[in-house]
Amino acid sequence: MIPTNVSKYVLQAIINMNTAVHQSGSPQSIKVTTVVAMGVLGTSYPPSAAVFSNDSLQIMRGIVSFLQNQGFPFFLNVYPYFSYASNPSKIRLVYALFDTTDVVVQDGNLQYKNLFYAMVDSMIWAVEKAGGSNV
Repeated sequence: MIPTNVSKYVLQAIINMNTAVHQSGSPQSIKVTTVVAMGVLGTSYPPSAAVFSNDSLQIMRGIVSFLQNQGFPFFLNVYPYFSYASNPSKIRLVYALFDTTDVVVQDGNLQYKNLFYAMVDSMIWAVEKAGGSNV
C-alpha cells in the first residue's frame, strides 16, 4: 500500500515483472501494472483539485511515468462507502450508493451524481498532474 515503508519498492517490482514477462517470451499484449487506494491522494475534492499527497507524490510520479512510457493501464481501488462512513455529515448516503439522480457536486462544468465517479475523476486529475496524461 502506498504510502508505507515498502512503497519505495513498488516501481522496481513493476519494472522487474515487466522484464520477466518480456524475457519469458510471453505475448507483448501482457501489461504489468499496480493498483492503488484513494489514500495516495492528498486532496481529492473537488475532483479537479486532486493531487497526490506529499508522502506518495515521488513514488506515484515514478509509477505514473513508467506506465505512461509503456502504455500500460493504472488500477484503482474505489470504495465510496468508506468515504461516506468517515464523513457522513458532509457526504450524503444516496450520493455514495448511486441512489440519486440530481447533481450533488458541481466542479466547474463537471457534474457528479455519485461519489464513485467523483473519486475516479479525482485520481485521473492527480495522475494527469503527475505527468500521466495518457495513463
